Amino acid sequence: MYTRLLIKCFFIFLFFSSFGQHNENFSGEINANYTYYYISNKRINYFNYGFSALLSYRTDKFKFSSGINYSTKNSYYRIIPNVSNNFLEKRDYEIQYINIPVLYTFGEQSLKKINFGLVSGIIFNYIVNYDITSYYLNSTPTFEDNVKSGQKTGISLRLGTNISKYINDKISINLSPFIDYKFEFDHKNYYYRPDYRQLTDDRLSFGFIFGIEYLF
Repeated sequence: MYTRLLIKCFFIFLFFSSFGQHNENFSGEINANYTYYYISNKRINYFNYGFSALLSYRTDKFKFSSGINYSTKNSYYRIIPNVSNNFLEKRDYEIQYINIPVLYTFGEQSLKKINFGLVSGIIFNYIVNYDITSYYLNSTPTFEDNVKSGQKTGISLRLGTNISKYINDKISINLSPFIDYKFEFDHKNYYYRPDYRQLTDDRLSFGFIFGIEYLF
């Protein structure tokens, strides 16, 4: 289901990109990203990655970008198995997001054919899948698919930099370190007794993006 959604979004991106053809104010970018989350409840990050397709409008002074991003937020924690926890050893949390970034790049400066700029903006986050796997000492793992835990649209603030270099008149490679602060959680408040299915209230994450941009 989510693969079909990503394919549809990609074709929508291509459709809107067609308006920018033969207009040097428009560009399209595909990129990959790595994110590290400051997760509470003693959870440890797995390698978390993502992919984006962006359409940008640019002038000499700024660049406005938006599009779609798929990303993961996978983590785990270990516990000492005993009778009280049914000999639980480890629990994995696998979360998949669809994000809509709205970004503004400004203050660009050039140094030896490398461009540097500041990036700010907001990102709308929505959890499209949430799975939990529990591993036990003397029994088979248990799997919980598509867990419902009060998910809703979250909003994050992004601050970062963009470093780019043109490899010809139309194509540039971009590297963008960033920090995200989530000021609107992607789940509802929990008013009941704590439960292992609850989503964490972490706000801060950081990472970097590597992309290829084409000037129409």
